[in-house]
Amino acid sequence: MKSVLDVGVVSLTVLAMLSVGLELEIGLFRGFTKHILPTAMGLFMQIILVPAIGILVSYGLDLSPALRSGILLVAACPVGDIANFFTLIGRGNLAISVTFNAISCLISPLSMTIVFLGYSRILETPFAIKAPGWRLVLPFFFLITIPIIVGLGLRVARIPKIDRISRSLRLVCLIAVFALCAYVIVSRFDQLKIDWKLAASASALLVLAAMTIGWTLSRMLKMQQPDSVALLISFGVRNVGLATAIAITIMNRIEYAVVSTVYFLSEVALVLGTVAVIRLRKARRHTGKLEVGDAS
Repeated sequence: MKSVLDVGVVSLTVLAMLSVGLELEIGLFRGFTKHILPTAMGLFMQIILVPAIGILVSYGLDLSPALRSGILLVAACPVGDIANFFTLIGRGNLAISVTFNAISCLISPLSMTIVFLGYSRILETPFAIKAPGWRLVLPFFFLITIPIIVGLGLRVARIPKIDRISRSLRLVCLIAVFALCAYVIVSRFDQLKIDWKLAASASALLVLAAMTIGWTLSRMLKMQQPDSVALLISFGVRNVGLATAIAITIMNRIEYAVVSTVYFLSEVALVLGTVAVIRLRKARRHTGKLEVGDAS
């Protein structure tokens, strides 16, 4: 059963990263030149500040070692591709979201290795994987970077029905993530009964703090609202599929995946709630402008 699960989780991760590559177009990278500063600053702050918040949350709430490792693992992960869907329904800048998502995933083999080593230094104890940095980079590279490059290559090659394939693959990956979360809930139900409140509290704090950083950065850079929405969402959404894959296959600790599952449910609720507020405020401003126009 363990070997079947490992194969399934690895396959899901590879397909999810392939779908990220399939969403990319050369035009997005041309448009990226207009947003180099916010994207570069966002990536840097995400790599440094989100894991730092993870440390503060995990120790501030006095989490158990399993929950602490789980929240730190999630905090180290890149942006999840579901951020693109949230950005779309939030009427944010989809080009920024897709580019931010893709670049964060592409550099994640290096960034996650650095974060893991940073955890070990700061916490003065080896974090989850007792291995030299380069031995961490290689599995992450083949799991993440190679599939993204392949997906981008297929997009550039313009194979027939590429858009339909991309949409279908995203749907399959989303369903698979929900199925994986359901498996973790069922298999670790006893642990969840005990830890779900702390796991949910830690996840909610991490999501809200990360989104606050993204929104603050966008305000500092005086970005337009669609750009700000994309950055806010991208900071809050972590790649829980990747976190679960690492927990199960590389770390061989399925109990860490409990936090990934709770985080996913928390981020869906909180990000959708934030999107609803953004759209409501935008609708009210639009209505107010119409009333002023009619009055004049």
